[in-house]
Amino acid sequence: MGFVYQLKNKKILETSIFYQYSLGDLGYEGIKNPSFLGIRGVYWFTIR
Repeated sequence: MGFVYQLKNKKILETSIFYQYSLGDLGYEGIKNPSFLGIRGVYWFTIR
């Protein structure tokens, strides 16, 4: 879920909320994978 906003200079600013959940244990030791919740921001521009 997020928002996209086009700036005056035709660049795009994008923000979103994300949640990442692990499906199982990690490695031979069975270490529990963490779950993450956060905010992600992206600035889109073109390279000539």
